[in-house]
Amino acid sequence: RNATPTQPLVFESYLPAGASASAPRPELRSTGMAFYIGGTYNNTDMDGGYTIRGFKINGMGTADTGFAVGSTTRNVLIEDNEITGFGLGFNVQNNTPLGIQGLIVRGNNIHHNYRMGFLGDAYGLVIEDNLFESNNTVDVGGAALNHAIYVGGHGTNGIIRRNRLINNSVIGSNGACTGGNL
Repeated sequence: RNATPTQPLVFESYLPAGASASAPRPELRSTGMAFYIGGTYNNTDMDGGYTIRGFKINGMGTADTGFAVGSTTRNVLIEDNEITGFGLGFNVQNNTPLGIQGLIVRGNNIHHNYRMGFLGDAYGLVIEDNLFESNNTVDVGGAALNHAIYVGGHGTNGIIRRNRLINNSVIGSNGACTGGNL
């Protein structure tokens, strides 16, 4: 509860002493939900001031959610991560009057998530400079109603810019995109 936008709680990868600069980033594996950020339904305590960067977050093809962001969360920055192998890379549920405020998803490689790369909404949501690749594809159980990015709900003042969307929702037998990218 002491984290703030100016003094966030930061989860960040680092190179151990003596490691090569080209060493792989730390890999966090999950069989369920990798990160749950925020309060529960009808929670009115604002919670926030978090930064998560520099990890490979791997659901190993069976886990449900990489990042779940819940009610009454504010000022969360998720950047420079690789998010792969989940049903949902992000599940952002803006479902209380206070909602989620100030979520930034920036510079991530979001790929091979078998349902969607990003699902949800927030007030002041920013999704920028990410690579969304091979989410919701036939080789990982794709469906026409799943997308690389699906934004919808109660949020306002959102920005989606400079993202690359490659080979998402390729679920037709001919390799065509028959679901949606955005």
